[in-house]
Amino acid sequence: MSMQTPLITVLTSYYNDQDFLADAISSVLAQTYTNFEYILINHASTDKSREIAHSFQDPRVKHIDLPVNYGGSGNILIQKALDVAQGEYLKTLGADDMLHPDGLEKLLTTAQAQQADLVFGNVSFVKEDKTPLEKTWFEHRYPANLPTVKYLSYLMRKVSVFPYAGNFIRAASLKQIPLDYVSVQLADMGVWTSLLLHGAKLAFAQDPVADYRIHKGQMCSSANFDIIGLRCQFEHFLFYQHFFDAQPSLKLLKELFPEDKIVSQLTENDQEFYSFCFVHALYHLKVNPVCMLACRLRLAQFLNDYAFHQRLEKRFGISIRQLREDIVKNPVLVRSIRYPLIPDGTKGIKQTIFGLLRKSIGLGLLLVWKINSYFKKENPKKNTGGFV
Repeated sequence: MSMQTPLITVLTSYYNDQDFLADAISSVLAQTYTNFEYILINHASTDKSREIAHSFQDPRVKHIDLPVNYGGSGNILIQKALDVAQGEYLKTLGADDMLHPDGLEKLLTTAQAQQADLVFGNVSFVKEDKTPLEKTWFEHRYPANLPTVKYLSYLMRKVSVFPYAGNFIRAASLKQIPLDYVSVQLADMGVWTSLLLHGAKLAFAQDPVADYRIHKGQMCSSANFDIIGLRCQFEHFLFYQHFFDAQPSLKLLKELFPEDKIVSQLTENDQEFYSFCFVHALYHLKVNPVCMLACRLRLAQFLNDYAFHQRLEKRFGISIRQLREDIVKNPVLVRSIRYPLIPDGTKGIKQTIFGLLRKSIGLGLLLVWKINSYFKKENPKKNTGGFV
């Protein structure tokens, strides 16, 4: 085995993944491209996962055994790997997923040929027992090779457009962005968003490079839709900070918001207003209630700067009055809804439809009860005309 500095760092973190971990490790060690190091992070497992990981005897494998569990897998574990990683590129792989034998080779070839900072290879969906579902990400979820601004537009709307199992990142680019250590469900989307907003070049490997295993135990399983919705309500506030904290270029603003009247007025002399105009334009897209609340908070921060507010009003005629009136006239309600995050072969669409129907019927009955209660209160001795 060559002792040259590894060009690629592969990372797998695991927590009580004894049923799948051996498959993941074996798939990495069987790669046709061999100049890599493999960091295995034990997230304080209590089953046989650590024993399984340490059973593989390969000089490329490095073990990190964390004494405590930091909660659901997230960017804190990526940071732990970056602290010791030697590779120019980082490939993260879930403990329940598997790389195709030529996966690293395809990803590296694409990154080098296109001088890309962020590469996504296609991903095949498989069942828990590794039976193929005959579906791939680019063909059945979201296509490859769209303009970067199109993917950012999807991400603004909380759409997970990239296949996590197919990621391949230039380590230097990753070290230049702030990592959100708190988020669980949206941690990866935050990384992709920050990289693209900071100018990372995006590329795609069209062929499948990994198998994404679908099973009930995974955090984004269709069995967990309700709790995922509740978790994401908070995490969305953190997610939109990636957009708010970036310093958008004039070109990006005009591409993301081609119909926004304020953005259309921007010139190269208006750089101090770029961030405000980004938040203002995103707010008026009204993509979802959490986004609107996050934007309101950020707009309030801008407008509470009295000197900035005066310059803004003079340049664009935007007053704090508009935001205050909007808050009063258009209160925003945030509630949990069910929505599919991954295809499960048969159940995702049905569960979503029936879930929405149940909630609609429930809200209808609640409305009838409220109206009935109101009329009984107002006219206790009078027939209310049909509500019983």
